[in-house]
Amino acid sequence: MDGSKAYALAGVFGGIAVGGAFVIGSGLVAVTGIPLMPAIVNGLWVGLLIATASFVLKEYCLVGTAMMLVYGVAATVTVLLGPPGWHKIPIAVAMGFSWDICVWRRSALIFYLLGSVVFMLVGFSLLMLTFYLQNAPAFDKMFAVLPVVLSVSVVTMCVGALLGRRLVGVRLRDLPAFKRIVGR
Repeated sequence: MDGSKAYALAGVFGGIAVGGAFVIGSGLVAVTGIPLMPAIVNGLWVGLLIATASFVLKEYCLVGTAMMLVYGVAATVTVLLGPPGWHKIPIAVAMGFSWDICVWRRSALIFYLLGSVVFMLVGFSLLMLTFYLQNAPAFDKMFAVLPVVLSVSVVTMCVGALLGRRLVGVRLRDLPAFKRIVGR
């Protein structure tokens, strides 16, 4: 597969990630009123997709960054990654880049777990900084539940990454349709 197709496929994964995360995330924010709550469930969804994209396209650099760039651009008008605004693009790109640093050209599960932890820590750090700088109305509620939400989000992201890695590494790798998409 040439580079343009690989990054287009990473973009498709980013679009799928933002679509699913929006459906899940909007409902959780509406019910709880705390913008960090969707991270608990979305960690599983995004972890599954970013791990799958990274494993499928492991010979290409910055696949997670490309995926999260699409995620960040599409999320600018939604409640994903905080209140609507352009500030989500650099946050999403930083999250994707931190993932890429950990997993690029590495297939061992430990790197996917490390990537999941770093991905969430970078994301939560930048989100909390953004909420603080914007003087977000729910900042006090978010800060109170941060340790619990962060811990559960890291676990769900790890589970999603392991599922994505296993799904591709064991189940999908030998399917003819998968080989046609990937070009192997």
